[in-house]
Amino acid sequence: MSINQFTAPRAKLRASERHGKAFREEMNRYIANNKNCAKIVVKPPSTDQVVVVTLPPPPDDLSVIVGEIAQQIRSALDILACDLARWSGASNLKGVYFPIAKTKQGYFDKRSRDKIKKLKPELQDMIDAIKPYDDHILVALNTLASTDKHQALLGVIPTIKDTDWEVFGDGDFETVEFWTRNPAPGEHGEIELMRLPASTPINLLHFKLHCHVIFRVEPVVGKEVLETLSEMGRAVQDIVRQFETHCFGP
Repeated sequence: MSINQFTAPRAKLRASERHGKAFREEMNRYIANNKNCAKIVVKPPSTDQVVVVTLPPPPDDLSVIVGEIAQQIRSALDILACDLARWSGASNLKGVYFPIAKTKQGYFDKRSRDKIKKLKPELQDMIDAIKPYDDHILVALNTLASTDKHQALLGVIPTIKDTDWEVFGDGDFETVEFWTRNPAPGEHGEIELMRLPASTPINLLHFKLHCHVIFRVEPVVGKEVLETLSEMGRAVQDIVRQFETHCFGP
């Protein structure tokens, strides 16, 4: 550690940000490989032209990257706990972890308390004051990291955030009655976006889809992946700064 920073937790958080860049690159490849996901169909008995979009499942590589981000952020907390134990004078760091529990009762049980017993009492009090249990964001982070490490890849799925429509070359097109919609949050599979009369010159229509990726795993089902992980990273960064200020001064 430096004179005023716990450098190892910060390095872990920087690694999570690099994985975020890898996530965006993988998502860009997914989009490039699925440029023809939109098509025009007719669904009898109606004769309307229907714009539908079908987004295929993302590659497992995307889920792997999501898990790596969660792991790096969660690991930053455990390394911070070890740094705090060293600062407290401990040399044997066996059993030192940053405690997170689903419930307050679970957080204050002996198994959880033992994780920080080598820290000075004031540091234990500071961790307790964070209240990393119940609905704290660290509980969701802990669940994601544990699921990825021990059970399965974290489930994610692309969906359409919103759409832009533009008409070219025909002033009469604006007089055509048509129906359009933005998909519901988390909607996936075959998504119906627009209905147009059969006589509409569909070649004059240009639209752009804005995609994002959401979680399909508890406790963050339906939440946007990078936004959620970034929020978790910021929460951990704030915790690291809090302890740096206590241990080294502002």
